[in-house]
Amino acid sequence: MRIRPITLCFGLAVMPGFAVTAHATYTFTLLQDAGGMQDSEAVAINSMGESVGWSQTSSGFDAVLWSVTGTTTVLADLGDEGDSAALAINALGESVGFSATATGDDAALWSSSGTPTQLGKGGGSGSAAVAINASGESVGYLKTANGYDAILWHSKGAAQLLGDPGQQHFAEALAINGSGHSAGYACTAVTAGNCAAAEAVQWAPGGKATVLENVGGGSDSVALAVNGKAAFSVGYSDTASGGVDAVRWSPIGLPTVLQGLKNSTVSEAVAENDHGESIGYSDTAKGDDAILWGSKGSIAAVLKDPGGQGKEFALALNDSGKSVGYADIAGGGTEAVLWQPSGKATNLGALLGSDWTNTKAVGINDFGDIVGYGDYNNGTISGTYGFLLTPSAGAEVSAAPGPMEAAPELSTWAMLVAGFAGLGVVGYRSERKRQARRAGLA
Repeated sequence: MRIRPITLCFGLAVMPGFAVTAHATYTFTLLQDAGGMQDSEAVAINSMGESVGWSQTSSGFDAVLWSVTGTTTVLADLGDEGDSAALAINALGESVGFSATATGDDAALWSSSGTPTQLGKGGGSGSAAVAINASGESVGYLKTANGYDAILWHSKGAAQLLGDPGQQHFAEALAINGSGHSAGYACTAVTAGNCAAAEAVQWAPGGKATVLENVGGGSDSVALAVNGKAAFSVGYSDTASGGVDAVRWSPIGLPTVLQGLKNSTVSEAVAENDHGESIGYSDTAKGDDAILWGSKGSIAAVLKDPGGQGKEFALALNDSGKSVGYADIAGGGTEAVLWQPSGKATNLGALLGSDWTNTKAVGINDFGDIVGYGDYNNGTISGTYGFLLTPSAGAEVSAAPGPMEAAPELSTWAMLVAGFAGLGVVGYRSERKRQARRAGLA
């Protein structure tokens, strides 16, 4: 059983690491800025309500673990080079990401207390872990002379290269489930150091690769997520006409095209829960609409647009079918959003209040805890901060307490795709959704 901490109400006096009641159904916690530069981003949450990300420092940025009360644990650097970022966290509070060393960025595993372990590099010259499961297995990439190899790290840090069906030494694993199945892509052609064509791949726990069928007839397909029970993967497949189809693949690679909106030419699925529901988006004349798909591939709900601008993106999904992300708003900027399975939207930015602008929700767990970040200014504190929204006592939660696998959230792994390897944190921050389809694969 998970025991929630007692939160204290301080009226209008908000200090980092303290919680205040933001709404009748949520308790708000400002995540403490560890780096002193008033620039922090939380990018993933686990089933305990702990979150990870990074905080800017005077010399770079530090990987950070935030407790459910908003206090920080700075995750120690591997090489004392001043730059590190945590990208995913499991239910035990173990997190993974990368840490700069004298020879480049190295994949790192941090214990819940912040102690780092350098994950095996297998002879490479740079690496990063982007997802971790409940057993402490993680996946990511290993830099090579040609590009990147997909890699699995076992719980003790030993490295295992995953099968490369493209034979180009240019592949990345982007997600892993509790049974050790992982998903990503492998390039089939490389031109001038860039991936010219890619195929979606799912890897078995032993590293054997299954190519996921490209249904669209285009040059690229990528699997962005794999669910925890049935090991179905979701992602996208380019079409011969230049469009993009959202796709769900079975463990043996058989595809189901996820229905897009009428007249849509681009649809992508970015996450799937254990009930076979998927989220993503489909383009429209105005922009992009967030979508929830049912397990049969049809649209279960078009997620409502609280911003009224025709652009909204769902980034993370829990097992009750609730999803979070953001919507563009009039005059510029974004507001964090929570969507119910029916498609009903709650504007979380409005719940956070006028001190917050440009908010995005990037993770939700099965208890309904939501993590995100935005611009915060209350007169004494001004900068980019993370926030945690916790359902208040008596509020409906997303699932009954019980043993859970801490799946990495969209904000950390699926939206990276190939782009993160070459772009680092600055590139990752710039535009998650566009990176998910095109960075590194153009």
